Amino acid sequence: MTMFNDKTKFDKKTTLSTIAKFTSRRLTKLRLKKLFAISAILMASQPLYAQVGNTKLEQAEQIDQTINQKEILELLVESELAYHPSWLRLLHYPDYERGQEPATVSRVKKSDFFVSAEGQHDPQAELKEMVTSLLSKNDALKGDDSVQCRFPARTHWLREQLGLVLPTVSCTHYDNWFKQYQPEQLSIMFAQEYPDSMTSAFAHTLLRIDTSKNPQANNFKDAYALNYTVDGNPNDSMPAYALKSMTGKYAGLMTIESYLPKLEDYLVKDNRDVWTYPLKLTKAESAQIIRHVWEVKDVGLPYYFLTDNCASEILRFIDVVRPAEHLYDAFSKFVVPNEVIRLLDEKGLLEQGDFLPAVASQKQAKLNGVIAQQDAQTSPTQGAKLQRATIALGQAGTQTYAQVGARVSYHDLLDREIGYRKNLDMDTLNLKIRAYDVDEKMGTADKVQLQELTILRGRSYHPINTARDGGSWGVDFGLKQVNDASEDFSKRGANHNPQKNELRQQHLVANLGVEKGVSVAFGKVNSQYDLPQQLCYAFGAGNVQGGKGLTNGFRLGVGANLGCVYRMNDKLRATAEVNVPYWYHTDTSLTNHKQGYWQPTASIGMQYDMATNHSLRVTADYELSDRVEADTDMNVSYNWYF
Repeated sequence: MTMFNDKTKFDKKTTLSTIAKFTSRRLTKLRLKKLFAISAILMASQPLYAQVGNTKLEQAEQIDQTINQKEILELLVESELAYHPSWLRLLHYPDYERGQEPATVSRVKKSDFFVSAEGQHDPQAELKEMVTSLLSKNDALKGDDSVQCRFPARTHWLREQLGLVLPTVSCTHYDNWFKQYQPEQLSIMFAQEYPDSMTSAFAHTLLRIDTSKNPQANNFKDAYALNYTVDGNPNDSMPAYALKSMTGKYAGLMTIESYLPKLEDYLVKDNRDVWTYPLKLTKAESAQIIRHVWEVKDVGLPYYFLTDNCASEILRFIDVVRPAEHLYDAFSKFVVPNEVIRLLDEKGLLEQGDFLPAVASQKQAKLNGVIAQQDAQTSPTQGAKLQRATIALGQAGTQTYAQVGARVSYHDLLDREIGYRKNLDMDTLNLKIRAYDVDEKMGTADKVQLQELTILRGRSYHPINTARDGGSWGVDFGLKQVNDASEDFSKRGANHNPQKNELRQQHLVANLGVEKGVSVAFGKVNSQYDLPQQLCYAFGAGNVQGGKGLTNGFRLGVGANLGCVYRMNDKLRATAEVNVPYWYHTDTSLTNHKQGYWQPTASIGMQYDMATNHSLRVTADYELSDRVEADTDMNVSYNWYF
């Protein structure tokens, strides 16, 4: 249906024959005189308000007076300029694809973001009203409230596409604002993952505006940070804050502030390493992005932690000036800063990056006896992708099983570490489904089961013998299968006839766990890492679990978790952990089950990286309790990162 592609552009110095190339067959049969007249109207409809050359004035004198503004607007409808990717993106509509119905709704809900009352649902109506207002002398007299001043990016784009000569307008507020932030170049800044903060746990990106006063890449005095983050309520609890951030209950906040204080926050306050990559954009493209920032900076769109966040907005800005790249559409659903850096690098949009070590990294470098510097293996452009699909074969007790899994993000201790923060250990939306061989004693009902659904699991390690010393902590929230050892399965007689809810000792429960403890780092130091290779930790832990299969429906646990991570080389890593929980149920006198008991578990894991985004993993769990029937669980899995 549409007749424009990503590179379509009108030559403002030619007649409307350029437009005719992209219109319907019916339109191309119009008389050349009429086409020329319409072109002249578009190019010189307001000569008294514009400085134009003799050629344009001569064209204006040749206007066919029978051609009016209505016919100009009809021509725009026929040309389908309203469905050009750049116009749709300026209005925050989804892209239009051949064979599909045109986009019908913008993600922006505020009425003052549009010129037309139908602009939110009709890009064609918005285009017609925008052009009408641009050609209006009365609108030009509104000054800062005119469409030229309110929507400079749209105005600039239409001027470029149609060769419009518009009335001169006094845009005092916008002109002063743009003069302050007019870019020489734009750079993307990446601050590494920060598990200690919910809003930056998955890293953070922003645009650095290098102004004309700041021609040197490393002179940040006159640079600005264009930042998009969640406008959350600091008085909300952490669970409420996280839930609202993920479900769009908070608005997004776009700010422009001095770059140096922002940089210091990351390097000093948060102790986060920073990478900065100049974008391969022209000065004109950078200027158009800043014009669009003026249009959207106060819109207050809903903020979604995994989809509409600091990283997604940068892609949308670039998509406006580079429509052929389709950057935002490269992500099927979730947009994460680390993935955005890799995508821009793959698309050839990044210059060579600069690395700035955090204060803690500089101190650690002194402890290590080396100078902290960027290494190819530490750059986020070199990391594996974050989404992970898993296929596994294993055995639990005497039963074999097949298991499939998918993780939305992020990274655990066995994942390939190159390109990520040292000892990064977080999972979000990690799903595992298990299919057992049919067991006649258990029937077929339990053949396929939800093994695990992690909503959020994370640990933050601060080794006390390093420059990043401090308290280590962890949190785990989700659903999981657990063994309930309140009944001693090992003492069941051969003639025991289990009740329906006793078919399996393992039950699906809702789990909430918290940890607090210490960690230490040791072993050799590679220049590519900011900490020694190996890590050991000890946590005190508390858990609450609830599920109808548990004795009395729930249990409380306290205990200790002890473990280590051992890295043989860049491709091979191993983990070992012992969990020693003491579980407590309420009154069990009626069920003859044990009220309190120890249920320790030992776990080991190993992963070998076959390639950047492919790995093999082996894991094994052993429950050190004679009260558990299926006390072993071992599997081998293939992981694909995508």
